[in-house]
Amino acid sequence: MQAANRVQKALRTDSGLSFGAWQMLAGSNISRMIARSGFDWVVVDTEHGNIDVPLLNTDEDAKTLVKSAKFPPTGQRGFGSPFAMERFGNITQTEYLQQANDSLLTIVQIETREALHNVLQAKTQSLWK
Repeated sequence: MQAANRVQKALRTDSGLSFGAWQMLAGSNISRMIARSGFDWVVVDTEHGNIDVPLLNTDEDAKTLVKSAKFPPTGQRGFGSPFAMERFGNITQTEYLQQANDSLLTIVQIETREALHNVLQAKTQSLWK
């Protein structure tokens, strides 16, 4: 796998040059198609789509996820979307961030006994807002 990492190879050589793609449409098939098209790297940035995170075990993990996924004041996520806010209607920056937070769906995968136990014990309603 490491041998196929062309961006690391480029960064470790004198040229340091690489050619990549910025994927803004969700879908693993799109990612595969781009990856097989000869690019050195692909960044998957679905910005305002769903966020699906595997292997969270604790309430603290979930709180960190929410802070990372949500815009201020709910979270700490930065915003520099290439789409102008005007494309979402005549709204203020504050309204844009609030609407983005409200429409963002954050999903966690419960994959361990510890995580299942913690979910069953937690009062998750306030945690996931």
